Amino acid sequence: MDADGIHFNKEDYKSIWRQLFVGGVLQLDLGKAQYWVIDALDECSDGHDFGPLVGKLCELRPIRVFVSSRPSLELQSQLQQLQPPAEAHLLVPEDTLDDVRSYINRYTESPLMRRKETRQELVETLVVKSEGCFLWVRLVLSELRKVFTPKETQKILENVPRGMDDLYMRNLNAMSEAPYGKELAKAILIWAVCSVRPLTTDELQAALEIYVNDTVDNVKYQIASLCGNIVYVDSQSRVRMVHQTARSFLLSPNTRSEFAFSAKHGHRELALTCLEYLLSDEMKAPRNRRTSAAQLAVKRSALADYATKCIYDHVSRSSSADGELLVQLYNFLSSPEGHVLSWIESIAKSRDLNHMIKTGAVLKNLIKRRAKHSPALGKEMQIVELWATDLIRIVAKFGHNLLVFPRSIYHLIPPFCPRETAPYRLFGKSSRGLSVLGLSLTSWDDRLACLVYRNSRTTTVACSNSMFAIGASDKTITLYRTTTCQVAGKVEHGEYIRLLDFNSSGRLLASAGRGLVCVWDVNLRKQVCRFQSLSACVSMTFTADNKCLLLAGNDNHLYLHETDSGLCLKQEPWYVDLDRPRPIIKAPDAAAFSLYHGLFAFAYRGDHIYIWDWVNSEFMGTCERPSSKNERLPFHASSIVFNPWKSTSLLAAAYEAGEIIVFDPREGTIVATYKADTDTQTLACSPDGKTLISGDSQGTVRIFDFFTLKLLYVMHCQGKHIVALSFCSDNLRFVDIRGSESNIWEPAVLARQAAEEDASDTNSMDVQELPMPEVVEVDKITAVLADCQGSSVFCGTADGVLKVVDSDTKQQSSNLYKHSRGIAIMKLAFDGRRNTLASADSSSRTFVHRLTRSTTGWELGNLLLDHRMEEAVEQLLFSPDGKQLLIVTTTADTVCDLASGRTESVYWDTRNPGVWACHPYESAQLILFTKERVRIYGWNGLKELTSGSGIALICNILPEFELRSVYSAWDGGILVTEYSEVKRSRSKGHMILWDTASIQPSTAFMTPHELLRPFGDVLAPLMGTFGTVVGSRGNNILFLDHDGWMCSVEMTENSVPAHYKRHFFLPFDWLSTNSRLLLNVTPAGDTIFARRDELAVIKRGLEFVEMVAFERPAATPRQSAM
Repeated sequence: MDADGIHFNKEDYKSIWRQLFVGGVLQLDLGKAQYWVIDALDECSDGHDFGPLVGKLCELRPIRVFVSSRPSLELQSQLQQLQPPAEAHLLVPEDTLDDVRSYINRYTESPLMRRKETRQELVETLVVKSEGCFLWVRLVLSELRKVFTPKETQKILENVPRGMDDLYMRNLNAMSEAPYGKELAKAILIWAVCSVRPLTTDELQAALEIYVNDTVDNVKYQIASLCGNIVYVDSQSRVRMVHQTARSFLLSPNTRSEFAFSAKHGHRELALTCLEYLLSDEMKAPRNRRTSAAQLAVKRSALADYATKCIYDHVSRSSSADGELLVQLYNFLSSPEGHVLSWIESIAKSRDLNHMIKTGAVLKNLIKRRAKHSPALGKEMQIVELWATDLIRIVAKFGHNLLVFPRSIYHLIPPFCPRETAPYRLFGKSSRGLSVLGLSLTSWDDRLACLVYRNSRTTTVACSNSMFAIGASDKTITLYRTTTCQVAGKVEHGEYIRLLDFNSSGRLLASAGRGLVCVWDVNLRKQVCRFQSLSACVSMTFTADNKCLLLAGNDNHLYLHETDSGLCLKQEPWYVDLDRPRPIIKAPDAAAFSLYHGLFAFAYRGDHIYIWDWVNSEFMGTCERPSSKNERLPFHASSIVFNPWKSTSLLAAAYEAGEIIVFDPREGTIVATYKADTDTQTLACSPDGKTLISGDSQGTVRIFDFFTLKLLYVMHCQGKHIVALSFCSDNLRFVDIRGSESNIWEPAVLARQAAEEDASDTNSMDVQELPMPEVVEVDKITAVLADCQGSSVFCGTADGVLKVVDSDTKQQSSNLYKHSRGIAIMKLAFDGRRNTLASADSSSRTFVHRLTRSTTGWELGNLLLDHRMEEAVEQLLFSPDGKQLLIVTTTADTVCDLASGRTESVYWDTRNPGVWACHPYESAQLILFTKERVRIYGWNGLKELTSGSGIALICNILPEFELRSVYSAWDGGILVTEYSEVKRSRSKGHMILWDTASIQPSTAFMTPHELLRPFGDVLAPLMGTFGTVVGSRGNNILFLDHDGWMCSVEMTENSVPAHYKRHFFLPFDWLSTNSRLLLNVTPAGDTIFARRDELAVIKRGLEFVEMVAFERPAATPRQSAM
């Protein structure tokens, strides 16, 4: 299964049952009756669900189950509740005596057994004293192998007690009488009993040396000598208990021995030992951020893997009142040496971030348990509570970055965390490392993660027990793990994807396009079947047995297809008239199935909701929204969803006018209503049926109690139409899709509902409405530019305000000036020689001001130019002496003399998009790059110096690519042109390098720089997804790679470099925008990034350097995702 990529939580029996059995074994055609044997059920820690699971199993499949267990009242009760009741037989010692006798008779290794009289006497003595227990016999026989005379044999037979408990006590008493080794023996017992998996002898040796604070040699010998009849080492050098009964005996409160202990005490000791290792010098974080990976690859203790991955398990089973454990947790989580960061790095290297998720959940539960008997005060509780949330959010926000580069946890991730989180407070404020200034976020928001699709748009979403799937306009389906939000796989549907749906186990996924329907095994990432539907699907669901897929077509027919073959078993029309069934011509706009109640709801434009019983093939009635007096036709439902809970068949519908109504579809009555101030586009219901969420065209999500439609919470993410919503199986998270991104949300209000769930005896708990977050209008930054020193950043806003920000202190000065209200500033240019600032707005108006610098910053001087163009301004460019300004539009380019106000223009009838640049070597000249040509002009009068046809560019650029920007590098010796796809703000990109010396008025044609010709081809796969060149710095080109990392590559004169530098990453939610990225690097080396109305300044980011080799041949860029 592991080789096939099938993974599940091995510690969660429900996950194993759903994925291995329901989603696997039980999907097979068993044919004849199967007989299953379940041994030692009493050793299962969660046996309370055994009866219901087995009962359901025997109903669905021809399976008979044989169970063995020690007697218990709970098991007896479960078996009696089965229908028909299970047959139980209580074994007594006499039932197994003959089998025990046969087992002993096969024992012939001892020479004493060769005498018939001795043999018979020994066999009968052992049979009588065994009381039918094979384990007792095996342990006694192992002792008899060590004796060689009849007297010694007789002594063992006389002294050996009856029954296992007495035998264990005899062994413990013997251990108590030993003069030495008792401390080590008890330590071995504690670790063997309480370890969550069998330890290797090397792991146990490392653990014992910490536990007893001494050197321990030859662990295998020590085990055999000190506690050989209770613990043993198997053939794979793993330490095991001789039997589950030995573990139970040692943990029993009735066992009177110095070697007995409680489970809580044992797990406490293991937790403290793991923490002691995690706090050791070996697990300190590296101090030098430039330390290479090779230097960090030190050999760690054999206990490292166990302590790293299992610490949370022992903490969860320890007493929440234990003060020492809490203090050690605090020491670990708050250590200034960064032990917790080293632990996170180890987790990331193991490629399983679930350990961080589980640790966070355990810490949350510890705080909750401790609060029952101790107030949540003190620094220890505060730090533990912070990390309980932070661990989960780090995985969701930065999980992909952690997996790509585990060492990013040390110096890169903490500065990007909110200001009041533990990672930032402890490790994100270094005066020498990377720091992020300017963001106001102090705590984690409701959004766990943002997944960004750069070259496509999201179309549909569905969630299962452990995964969620997102369909995209590029005909692909990406699978993500629910807990970590990391990519689990990708499949190609082959058509534009309209619908996705998981089966009940989460093993199968159905995808539907315009006509093509596919069924996938998501664990194997394989297609089970594909078929062409007779009509485009408007809704679909798996049947209860997962053998069929039920489809609703836009031709008003229901179709039933086999999931393994795609064969259509049944098709029938539905009707909306009880008396005169007749075909319906129009197609439904919205539809939904209720699997458990056999109902199908559908709605047409300008009409009511109709209910069809798809089991009995009959029309049931309508659900009607009351019409107002002025309505000619009722607003039709834009989204319909049934409550999935078995005990109710209620239906929720959203209408275009913003109204949400909950109906009883069987009665056609209204249960609850809610009126929003904007249109509601889509609905989703939680799997437990308690919560309803809605999304609208403004990007707002509302959370309701399903049964009352009381509004619980509102989340605003303005400007992005929500296409679809889907709840995760835990009822605490949900996923939305909007444009080119998807968001995973975990609002606290859902956790509050879950916490109060047990106290509610009705379908819906008493709902207390929470304060709603207010919509705050912000003035978004639309243009950014640093001054020549990099100490200040000029920002233009959507409301036409030009302000300046100090990039060192992030103190915003007073606004410099303002364009017309509500007219966004789109372009900026600054001349450092004359301290002149130019700004152009969306109305094509350009201002040029002289600035003066004082001790407090930049101040506004004289207005030098106020000029309006006929079309939108595409570029502003100052001449090298700062006396002239070039204003560029699509059809006209104008040079303005700032002293006289005189203008000279060049008009174009047809011209491909072009970019102007100052000639690096000739200050009196400008260069105009277009896709096919280069032209040279003079600043004086804007006269063209090249011939009429310009300089032809001989290069291979795809037709869909256009020129985006031009950068100079190598002290002006190289000009870099960046190309990207037409009509995309960010897309796949390409770069070409040109020799500046070849750009002369007499040149007829140019080819890319001969030595650096392959440079763009090597770089393209890295910048392909984001398509963003940030700029140049010296001989380095700065760019974002496909994972959102800021990178640079140095251009050398003689060869294409073999490596590039990776500096730091930008969080994916920063990049989730359909507009261009407002990203730049200042002359001082700071990176500036505009997020809505805030300016983030990333200081010293370029000082972090990780050398990465170019892939040859270059890999195909993958879809960007968190």
